[in-house]
Amino acid sequence: AGVAPGDRGFTTSTSDAKIVKQELDLTPALLSSSSLRFMDPRPGPDSTALSEGTNPPEDPFFTSGSSYVGAFSSSNWLKKWTWLEENGNLAADSNDQVVCGEITRDTEWGGIIRITCDTVVRGVTLTINPATIIRAHPNTNLFISRTASLIAEGSETYPIRFTTAASDDSFAKKPNGESRAFWGGVTVSSNSSVLSYIRVEYASTGLTLSNVGVGTTVSKIEAVFGENGFELDGGTVELVHASALYNGQLGYYMHSGYRGKLHFSYSALSQDSLHAVRVVGSETFPKVFNSTFVGRPETTRGVFR
Repeated sequence: AGVAPGDRGFTTSTSDAKIVKQELDLTPALLSSSSLRFMDPRPGPDSTALSEGTNPPEDPFFTSGSSYVGAFSSSNWLKKWTWLEENGNLAADSNDQVVCGEITRDTEWGGIIRITCDTVVRGVTLTINPATIIRAHPNTNLFISRTASLIAEGSETYPIRFTTAASDDSFAKKPNGESRAFWGGVTVSSNSSVLSYIRVEYASTGLTLSNVGVGTTVSKIEAVFGENGFELDGGTVELVHASALYNGQLGYYMHSGYRGKLHFSYSALSQDSLHAVRVVGSETFPKVFNSTFVGRPETTRGVFR
């Protein structure tokens, strides 16, 4: 049984249909329960679908109009009760500040930030306040260029958190790190940045420090449940109290002549991790002191390579 054309105001013509470019945030074109990992059925923040609503047909079933076109506004009624929510496939639903593209003036972040595409800070300072949560869409990155500065100072009580834009509890139901690398990570090339009390979760590489010197300070920082924890790509930057926890490949990856220092560093492997620390190249010569790296003695995968 169904509703026949003509009932409840339906007609066989589409002439009354309103077609609006939805600019969907993140909805795969082809879905399957085995490949689906993340989706957001809501229109993007710049979509005209959020503002071009119309009055309903003259039918008592349609009780009121709306300010938007389609099934969703900026909120998501699929949250809390659907299969998508239970399996952790929905984007977090919150009043986020959406960021995408270049940042070319001094900017301050607080509350919840949602990064929907690669974001690059050039020639200015990005300040991130304590307790800020940055949620990133798949394959997106935050880049701090050499001419910019990142001042991201959390606290023990209010750390700064970089994570995926998927629902908060989406990974507890997926064993053995199946959900790693939902987004790219944070890359800093600046020699005038401050990073402290920061958690980076579910990234391809949590924090990459590319040819960074001692002008940038890094302390009390954790990279967890990603593919790689920290990448030290050349430079002499020093890390104090850094933790790489349960990453799928490497805890620390040092290469391209990195000659910095690690003090009070920690790395523990997950079931399918490769190495806690990997050092590549004869010119790469870090100094490490008072650090703990836990390997997997039951396999050929160990602490160092």
